[in-house]
Order: sequence, then C-alpha cells, then structure tokens
Amino acid sequence: TDQDITRLRGVWGQWSDDAAGGSPLRIPVLPTFHPAYLLSHYTREVREQMWHDLQAVAGRLGTATP
Repeated sequence: TDQDITRLRGVWGQWSDDAAGGSPLRIPVLPTFHPAYLLSHYTREVREQMWHDLQAVAGRLGTATP
C-alpha cells in the first residue's frame, strides 16, 4: 500500500495468499508502529496507541490483556 502508517494503524485488514493451493489462506492483520518509531517518538499519545493495538490483538486471539 502507499498509505501512511498513521492512517493504517489500528484498522484491521486481511492478508490473503490465493497461491497456497486449495482454499485461500486468510490472516487478519493489524498494522501498528515499528518499535523504532515508538522509541524515537516516545510520547504518551504514541504509547497509548501502541497499547491499544496490543490489546486489540490480544482480544482477537481470545487471551488476557498483555
């Protein structure tokens, strides 16, 4: 995609592999910040966004909040 990560992060998408043979492989993905970005932009807002993303993934997996 040519969209900026700030527009993509926090919005569920799907990765598909139709060349896998048989039924297509579909994997949910949640774009988030690269760890280096988090370290270089260490603000409360960015940390809260990253934490929200991690909680969303944990919820999708059916696990307790990390």
